[in-house]
Amino acid sequence: MESMKIKRGKWRALLALTALAFSVFALVACGGGDDDEGSTATSGAGDSGTPKDGGTLVIGMSAANIPIPDTSPTEGYEGFRFVGFQLYDGLVDWDPKNGVDHVTEVKPALAESWTISDDHLTWSFKIRPGVTFHDGTPVDAAAIQFAYDRILNKDFQYYNTTVAAGIAGFGLTAGLKSYKATGDMAFDITTTAPDAFLLEKIAHVLIPSPTQVKKLGDKFVTQPVGSGPFMFKSLTAGQSMTMSKNPNYWGDKAHVDEVILRPMAEPSTRLAALRSGEVDWIETPPPEAKEALEKSGFQIFLKEYPHAWPWVLDFFTKEPNDPIANKLVRQAINYAIDRESLCKDLLNGVCQPAYAYVYPGHNWYGSDTKPYSYDPKKAKELLKEAGYPNGFKMTVITSASGSGQMWPPQMNDFLAQNLKAVGIDLTVQVQEWNSLITSYVSKDWNGAEANNISLAFMDPSQFVSPFQTQLSLGGYSNPELDKLFAQAAAEFDKPKQNAILQKAHSIVVDESPWIFIVHDLNLRSMAPYVKGFVPNQSWFADLTTIYLDK
Repeated sequence: MESMKIKRGKWRALLALTALAFSVFALVACGGGDDDEGSTATSGAGDSGTPKDGGTLVIGMSAANIPIPDTSPTEGYEGFRFVGFQLYDGLVDWDPKNGVDHVTEVKPALAESWTISDDHLTWSFKIRPGVTFHDGTPVDAAAIQFAYDRILNKDFQYYNTTVAAGIAGFGLTAGLKSYKATGDMAFDITTTAPDAFLLEKIAHVLIPSPTQVKKLGDKFVTQPVGSGPFMFKSLTAGQSMTMSKNPNYWGDKAHVDEVILRPMAEPSTRLAALRSGEVDWIETPPPEAKEALEKSGFQIFLKEYPHAWPWVLDFFTKEPNDPIANKLVRQAINYAIDRESLCKDLLNGVCQPAYAYVYPGHNWYGSDTKPYSYDPKKAKELLKEAGYPNGFKMTVITSASGSGQMWPPQMNDFLAQNLKAVGIDLTVQVQEWNSLITSYVSKDWNGAEANNISLAFMDPSQFVSPFQTQLSLGGYSNPELDKLFAQAAAEFDKPKQNAILQKAHSIVVDESPWIFIVHDLNLRSMAPYVKGFVPNQSWFADLTTIYLDK
């Protein structure tokens, strides 16, 4: 097959999308990364019973809608968690089952192995033999190329703009030179420069059945076919989606026969559904209900994971004399926030304060990082030094709910009181989750100075992209950081790479292109008969381990 060439400049619109936590990255409370500081607090975890097959698992999602089940599903990382990574595989997949004591890493999936050329430019993947899609057609190198053409080759008959935009934020196109099937079961990716982050980037490129895409075209989402542990069964828009167990899955097979997803944007609605038995599992119950749920026998899970809940500041549309263009103002806002009270008093201990971008103990934190603290007096002094002794007005846009968002309206109301105490008058605008994502990636923030959106830093590419000139959705640019990020991407020795990213992190914290607020602790609750769940340090969940012991 001919190699597909990536032209410079062709993808500028796509490169504007970051790893939401969206997507990229949405969407980490964060205690120790490789150590066990801020460790798991759960009830009902660590089940060691004998798994039972059968039954239907019903999950109440925090999303307002059912994710569109294409290879880059909607609804941020909640869409990837419950739909994308259940219906599909990539060349590599995230491995939640083995991310308990450290940040989750990628594992071989449709690629059973790979090698890297001596110049670190070409990655050669050996496709796993004997794997089939849910429609019985084979997974081979041609199918992998089809999937990559569908998101990267605008001249390809089955190129899909929506799917392409959904994965662009993971930075794949930024340094991609070419890709091609080099044999029936061999696939190569070549980059323009050494890219030590490539495996994590391609973990988000999921592979559909070419036969089904050709058959249905733009209607593929009405009957999607992948090779994942679950198969699509049905979808009722706005109400539910049902997936059934893939009995021919190449990896660990699921125990439950079916999974039903139900969108429930309101925390109180999810809580009532769990208590009534309508659902078996809910994401982010109201934090004040945590103790009552435990007393009633429901399981509560808390786990640190690479998550940030910041205000991303707008450097695109603001003029140089706008308040947030002044580093002293940005630092003042960071000093004005009482993160400890936010987590302890408002959120009942289900988050951790974020005094920097990543948390102490993480590989990228570093000894040079100078974290913020709650110091309203210093905040006022910095505002006065910056020329704003009487404060100023600003607006933040947020969502009513969403992947990794926790309880954004209440949290931002709390922050408004913090800022009022130092003279800043904050207006909070609440949008639906997908509208917030759209405004974020389109850079149309309706005049707001800040966008409150949850983001991930599971891997170096997600850490880098929000502050990299080429990819930053907030418009922040720093040549020193760009240079460090390029050095980190070219460094395949992990300790050396971490040292570079530690230096970058200290600059990010000092410059404050974001307001660092909290790290989520991934609160979820399940009925007592739901067994086998593995809390892990990622945004994802392995549903194959779940079984029902009723």
